[in-house]
Amino acid sequence: EISGILPAIEAIPKLQLLNLLKGIVQNVADELDLAASRGVTMLYDAALNPVMKTILEMALVRFGRKVKIGGARACMSIEEAQKLPNQAESFDEYRDFYFGHIKLVSDGSNQGLTGFQKKPYCCEPAGNIGNFNFGDRGDHHPTKLPYMFRSLFQVISSKGYDLMVHANGSQAVEFTIQAYESISKKKQSQSQYGRNPHPHPHRHRIEHCSLLTQSQLDRIAALGLSPSFLIGHVGYWGHVFEQAILEDFASSRLDLCRSSLDRGVKITAHSDVCVSPVSCM
Repeated sequence: EISGILPAIEAIPKLQLLNLLKGIVQNVADELDLAASRGVTMLYDAALNPVMKTILEMALVRFGRKVKIGGARACMSIEEAQKLPNQAESFDEYRDFYFGHIKLVSDGSNQGLTGFQKKPYCCEPAGNIGNFNFGDRGDHHPTKLPYMFRSLFQVISSKGYDLMVHANGSQAVEFTIQAYESISKKKQSQSQYGRNPHPHPHRHRIEHCSLLTQSQLDRIAALGLSPSFLIGHVGYWGHVFEQAILEDFASSRLDLCRSSLDRGVKITAHSDVCVSPVSCM
């Protein structure tokens, strides 16, 4: 998905980019004002990097705090995971720009036809199943859980971090559940022998978690995972999902909020700004 976006970004005229940079702090402050005006009390940036953190800090110094802000630290490779501090930071009260999760992006978006599916999309191009970002040896269409993806979970969780994993397509969701199961089994084994260095409960998430089966929800409930649904999938893209992109597949598996709650699964809903407008619901 990134490779598809970059040509458009690179085509933006340099003068326009300079004007964007000139007003970026004001623009960020305007977005925070908009969120506050709509009843939002906290924003959670799902890939808060050092540059964005600096811009947000500048906005808060210049315009004051409008909402609380936290985020997840993006991790793109096993090398980045290994460089993370060996002990996740813990804190008992809110502070600006805290990092609550490590973020992995396993695939793209279903409306963009880059979410990684078990079966091809129902629209053109024919045979398209999207792409997986953590396949072994550059394989973007793995048929079993990649060793690299599983290893990322093991390295990050061994340091005590909570994970939030972007997974949209049906196969990406399945691989993500399998990877969570792999670290759950390892921690159970460590606990039996008194070797679990991080016995406190985690708050692991699956971001978007768009296409689910009932049996997958049973496994999510057993693992104590929290799916966070991009609820705009239903309102903004529900019709095109049902009529073209996913067809009958959509109505039975898209954003299964009620089925999750019936199992006692703790869910959240997000707007994924700027994919859909900021809103409490």
